[in-house]
Amino acid sequence: MPKTIKLLTRFFLPLALMTAAYAGENRSVSDNSFGGFDVYTFSSGDKDATYYLNENTLHIQERSLGSRYNSYDQTITFSTIEKNGVPYIRYTESDRQYISLDGKKFEVKKSDGTEWEAVFFKNEYFFVLLNKDGTCLYGAKNAYDTWEYHVHDTEVKQSSSLKEKTKSYSINDMGCNFPEKRTVWGAPWCEGVQGQGIGERLEFSLKKNNSYAEVFGKQKIFISIGYVDYSRPDLYSANSRPKTLSVYINDAFYKDIHLDDTSGYQDLLKDRLLTANDTIKIIIKDVYAGDNYQDTCINDIFILPVRN
Repeated sequence: MPKTIKLLTRFFLPLALMTAAYAGENRSVSDNSFGGFDVYTFSSGDKDATYYLNENTLHIQERSLGSRYNSYDQTITFSTIEKNGVPYIRYTESDRQYISLDGKKFEVKKSDGTEWEAVFFKNEYFFVLLNKDGTCLYGAKNAYDTWEYHVHDTEVKQSSSLKEKTKSYSINDMGCNFPEKRTVWGAPWCEGVQGQGIGERLEFSLKKNNSYAEVFGKQKIFISIGYVDYSRPDLYSANSRPKTLSVYINDAFYKDIHLDDTSGYQDLLKDRLLTANDTIKIIIKDVYAGDNYQDTCINDIFILPVRN
């Protein structure tokens, strides 16, 4: 079975057939919605997917390129819940997979009614789902080849990082990692000094592995603070979270940014688009103190080259 099909099978396991309207709809790259649904896309070297998302339904239409298993259609109906400051969805699912042989389409799998939970982040630019196995899935609007858009795909420096006996919390491990183009959620970055980490910093250049940004020159940067773990939502409030970050662009002070105490992705610069030649430095100035630990953590930094 191809890796992309394995990924979605493992993530969602068993999910109703996409309606004919979704399967046959042709949209321009500027379209952001269809029939009351926001439209997100995901593309990599061997997979194209389209996601239709509204307040309680997610339709997934995937095409695995060059594969016998070339169609994977799903529907999730979900409700939203919150656990210790971390947003979850609870959902039931059905799925169907198809193969095409000799120009004919055959259904090879169907299952219905399975109930699951996942961590769920959504904003106007993209969404992220994180399941119990540490696998993540996301789609974006008006973006390019979305599989490589995380800060560990840039040139990065960190002033410190936390190391435990069996686990490290480096900037290179945070967020949605893509070993062999399979999405697996990593650990957060946690500073590694005594106290709350005031003055600790991250610095990154945006030009590595970012060819689209070099061409189109428009990028937004999003930050998700805290320690986010699917199976341990209590770790968000247990550890410290950045409250105020001093931001430098190309070594010049930009401004102090106040962050809300939420694990959801926040638009760090809001009124500023970045170019492929920019370098960004963020310094911890103030924190939301953890209930149990003084380690200040950042769940993820997401860099998104946008079309318009």
